[in-house]
Amino acid sequence: MSGFPTVNGIEVLLQAPDGYVVDLANPQRNGEHGAYWAYGIGTFLAVLFLAQRLFVRVVVGSGLQIDDVFVILSMICSQATQIILIYEFAAAIEGVHGWELSITKYKRFLLLSWIGPWVYVLCGSFAKLSLLVVYLRLSPGGWFKTWSWVAVGMVVLHTIVLVFLMVFSCTPVSKSWDITIPATEGSCINVVALYFATAIANIITDVMVMVLPIPLIMCLHMPKWQKIGVIALFGFASATVVTSIVRCAALPALLNNNDQTWAISQASLWAIIEANLVIICASMTTLKKFFNCVAPGLLLGSSGAKSSQGPTHNPPTISKLTSRRTDRYAKFGDDTELYPIGNQTEVNAGQSDRSETGSWDMNGRMEDGSSEKGIVQKTVVRVSYGKT
Repeated sequence: MSGFPTVNGIEVLLQAPDGYVVDLANPQRNGEHGAYWAYGIGTFLAVLFLAQRLFVRVVVGSGLQIDDVFVILSMICSQATQIILIYEFAAAIEGVHGWELSITKYKRFLLLSWIGPWVYVLCGSFAKLSLLVVYLRLSPGGWFKTWSWVAVGMVVLHTIVLVFLMVFSCTPVSKSWDITIPATEGSCINVVALYFATAIANIITDVMVMVLPIPLIMCLHMPKWQKIGVIALFGFASATVVTSIVRCAALPALLNNNDQTWAISQASLWAIIEANLVIICASMTTLKKFFNCVAPGLLLGSSGAKSSQGPTHNPPTISKLTSRRTDRYAKFGDDTELYPIGNQTEVNAGQSDRSETGSWDMNGRMEDGSSEKGIVQKTVVRVSYGKT
């Protein structure tokens, strides 16, 4: 005998409470409909956002880049995770009480619960790496690039550690899903504690990726409405932090609960929501370019009008000669928001009937300003003089 209770000759996971009428054909459900709605709506939006990103890159831009590949990999892992969870709900092996779950179904639950978490970790990590690759293109050097590489290292390291612990959570590995292995044979780590570690690591890296570009955003020279849009973009990106916190708050219910197939449903629901949000957030960086292409009148700003009018002030006299140093960052542009370019010095000299403009890099080479679009750091000296 295996020691499991039986209902109508079928072994079930747990003994039903006194007075509870077990119905294996129609068990009581928890979180099923919410999971279906979250998957349907979330996947629809995630596909739309990813489609516009790929449209911008392939049709409007110069083709896919490494950050796009990371987003696509994230989408694959996102869908794999969600399909596993939706199957568990549909097959009544999750969101049901243990006393209405046959041992045969419980074995499937354990196997899928071993696969799903580490695929889910890869989903979030690929999305973060996509954003960090964009960050690495923002500046040719300095503190920002250094910290971007630090962030990449942290994401890669925590991903490797978590995936390793999840795959090898039991010794032998098959003990993770094979309940026929005696309890005295081999060992397993606390899986719920590992879920906590995963959620906390996601929160830390999400906050790090979200906060890292804020100093650069504050230095952007762009119209106020565009700054508001950038702030809103990063504010929406913080939604994944919120879902990670909520999912983490749902995990304590699993610590001392033998009926885990019932209690885990709320954490799974938030995992579905978060798996779609990471794709949406990672695909938002191309929205401006997309709307400029398909609906150019929708995002009209003041910058274009100002640039078309040209300067309206009179040039200062030589007695008003000034020299100043400015640090500028290019505003959000075509495919990604900011692009790298070296330091340069620009000198403009004007006369009533002649003007000359030149641009040199810091090594004295003549530049045409069209090599790469990006973060620009320049020194400007303007001289105006008239004939006597």
